[in-house]
Amino acid sequence: MNQGAPNLETPRLRLRGLKASDLDAFHAMYSDPLVYNFLTGKPLSREDAWGRMLRLAGLWELSGYGYWALEDKLTGTLAGIAGYAEFHRTIVPSITGKPELGWALASPFQGRKLSTEAVTAIQCWGDGSLEADETCCIVARKNAPSIYLAKKVGFQTVAEAPYNDVPHFVLLRRRSGTSD
Repeated sequence: MNQGAPNLETPRLRLRGLKASDLDAFHAMYSDPLVYNFLTGKPLSREDAWGRMLRLAGLWELSGYGYWALEDKLTGTLAGIAGYAEFHRTIVPSITGKPELGWALASPFQGRKLSTEAVTAIQCWGDGSLEADETCCIVARKNAPSIYLAKKVGFQTVAEAPYNDVPHFVLLRRRSGTSD
């Protein structure tokens, strides 16, 4: 049985498993157009936010990896989420079977390079813990900050494809220390 999200730390963030007490902040994040426009395309109801939290937390049990809550060390506030998932998305080229890295920050925490901190720590964990030699991410074409971050941390665009009728880039990254 998997034990859930391991605790990780960066200079400004505590990466930990999602907790039921995160629901209010999680729901607020997914109700903010600065966040949901790039992810769900619409605000999530409280019920849908709860379902998403359960799905993200459950990844650890089913996949051995999943999403972390990004807790601001200074305030103890949920600043966002980030981690790996296996979503089995219907997109070409197929990314099924590859851990998919994703991240989202609540708007008060955006623009402070916290995503870079979190993603770098998660990739370090993943390079040592995941069996897959490649990870992927898909980013909406209109999400310039996330495209920049993905490329900054080593992802390369391999295709452009629609996902849920929205143009996305499909990006891949080889694990550090592996060759083509």
